[in-house]
Amino acid sequence: MLNYTSSKRALSRWLRRASIMPHWAGAGIALNAVAPGTVITPMMKDMLATPEMVAMVDAHAPILSLSC
Repeated sequence: MLNYTSSKRALSRWLRRASIMPHWAGAGIALNAVAPGTVITPMMKDMLATPEMVAMVDAHAPILSLSC
């Protein structure tokens, strides 16, 4: 899970830094990224099996409340 969250964070940080650089913004090229919160997939199913894990995932990706 650490690799997954780290890569999402790295992409977000790169985009914020790169989008204002002259070779992007100066050229009139807008950079956009979509990084959804927690999506219930087969990979996440086991991680969401207990209330404790749901709370941990929800705390790290508060975009979507999983406790609903």
